Amino acid sequence: MICYCCDPANPDRIAVHDVAGTAMRLPARFEGPPGNVNGGMAVGALGCPALQVASRDGAEHAAITRITARLHRGIPHSRELRAGVSRVDDSYEVTVRDGDDVCISGRVEVTSSEGSHPPRSALSSPPVDLYELLREMATVRDPNAPPFFEETGDHPISGCFSCGPNNGRGLHIYPRFAGVGVTWASWSPDPSFVDDGGGLASSIVSSALDCSSGICLPREQQEELLRTDQFYLLGSLDVRFLRVAPPDGRYHVVGRAKQRDGRKFFGASALFDESGTPYAIAEATWIIVTMTRAQAFGGN
Repeated sequence: MICYCCDPANPDRIAVHDVAGTAMRLPARFEGPPGNVNGGMAVGALGCPALQVASRDGAEHAAITRITARLHRGIPHSRELRAGVSRVDDSYEVTVRDGDDVCISGRVEVTSSEGSHPPRSALSSPPVDLYELLREMATVRDPNAPPFFEETGDHPISGCFSCGPNNGRGLHIYPRFAGVGVTWASWSPDPSFVDDGGGLASSIVSSALDCSSGICLPREQQEELLRTDQFYLLGSLDVRFLRVAPPDGRYHVVGRAKQRDGRKFFGASALFDESGTPYAIAEATWIIVTMTRAQAFGGN
């Protein structure tokens, strides 16, 4: 099975499947923190080796319905990593290593059908406890405000593939504050971000949801972190894919703060089309790190 990540025709191909498993090399285009991969992209890329094994297991027209992942450390870009997959019940456990070190691990849930999953087709339903959250997020409207980094006075990771203004080949998703703990951003994907089934690649959807789930941290708290030269990084991400997103769609990404517990911040984000139909929702844990950006990345 071929997807965006392993398509040989993709100039930014990420994965190559061989007898030993899957070799992964994420290009610098997908950068998040300097030298490392955008967390959402790394989470979404776990689906590629899982789909490959699901196909070998006999799944036809397989599609990803959920990826739940934990980031153990920075995931370097432009370096070969190895992914291992094991089946657990009806899902697939995927672990990506840099040498002997585990970078990211997660569980991928897959569905299959007799026919294909064309764009806009349903994949899964959100659990009951997320219905109200989705309904609230669907009502958020364009605040006609400047991007968050203009309001706070800085962008902690300006080269980020998802939300960075200095990544010329990024997604250009710039969340804007639409209330306390709420952000809104418009997005029109590049038409090249497509899987072989014709829908927007799940890895790209995951990346699109990444940053908004953290930038919804209330502005005053972000400004305080900037004043003390602190920042926060993605610790875990749980993405549910509800529908196959058309690659030519016009979308908005809504972020919603949930709670903060010391150095941990919990947020959510969702992808909607212009009619308010939800295509995916993510729940994230972010970790406020104790070192400065210069200590972590040598400056930005």
